[in-house]
Amino acid sequence: MTRRNAILALLSLWLSSLAGTAFAAPSFVFLKGFQDPSNFESRFNSCISQFQAAGGLSAAILNRLANSEVVIYYQKGGAALDPPGADPLGKPLYLAWDSNLTGLYPDKAPKNSCAGLLHELQHAARTVVGSECTGALGDNEAAYQFDEKIGSRAENAWLNRLGLKQRTTYNFYEKTLTLDRWTRWPPSAANPVPAAPKCIRSCPAPNSAVSVADAPQAACTRCVRFHQPGCIDFHGGIYSGGDHRRVANGSLRIVIGAVGYCQGRNPCEFREQVTAPHLDTAFPKGVTVTAIATPGKDSRFYRWGPGACKGKGSTCSFTATKPSCISAQFLLTNPTAPPQSLPTVPCQEDP
Repeated sequence: MTRRNAILALLSLWLSSLAGTAFAAPSFVFLKGFQDPSNFESRFNSCISQFQAAGGLSAAILNRLANSEVVIYYQKGGAALDPPGADPLGKPLYLAWDSNLTGLYPDKAPKNSCAGLLHELQHAARTVVGSECTGALGDNEAAYQFDEKIGSRAENAWLNRLGLKQRTTYNFYEKTLTLDRWTRWPPSAANPVPAAPKCIRSCPAPNSAVSVADAPQAACTRCVRFHQPGCIDFHGGIYSGGDHRRVANGSLRIVIGAVGYCQGRNPCEFREQVTAPHLDTAFPKGVTVTAIATPGKDSRFYRWGPGACKGKGSTCSFTATKPSCISAQFLLTNPTAPPQSLPTVPCQEDP
């Protein structure tokens, strides 16, 4: 799965390194919140250690993520890789996960926390090398379905290792997707993993759109859908502060009009979120961009983070001239323990 709402308290951010690996390990960063289970980090590290020891597909996934940064945060009831949005190369990926995942899928396969984690790490590993489709969903439904089957194949590998029933269906945007035989283990020579469907990753700029799938590899090494000729990219999202009991929330909408691009979201917005990184957009150079920040219940718009809207009011308009960020920040209207904690909002394009 790829997109989920995250309800977090953003209190602190720190790096956790994995020791004892025989290869260049990914950097896993924990985004800590007050709702985190007590076993969240230890359970995560246990799963990673098991993946390394198992070898095979699970170790290959970690190897592919070598030197990448993956931010891990708690989400009850499931696991999901946030859409990478703009060019993910050199930028962290965000992965939501439940360390105590239990229950059954509709096909009666068990929900297992390590298996679910491996599913999302497979998405992350394919994303960092440009294999995961990041074009508009409407143009790439077959490619997105293939990506979910690849993720389910990794999940099934772990379920098979544990001697558990493997998944045969997947809930794909409220539709039941039947998982092909090649997604299950042990592998079958009669049912090999097929080639991925073409993914259309196009720039919205008139007469300068480039389909990355068609671009010569020598000119587009590991490229993804952004950083296209004539396009200006904006990376952003929602970041909220709070006290030790509550966290603010708000909505962010970016008006894309007829020429903007918003990673398959229509409308281009996050509604009433605590944190929602990667509402990423691209526009032809020179157009006017408008972003609207709306506070939620018991919250207030505080400011825009570093980037194109910094210093402007809750409705921000500017001309797209260079890559930057659009990040809205919200605070509680009546905190119980001021001053409120507010996370640092990064913007590599416009520090």
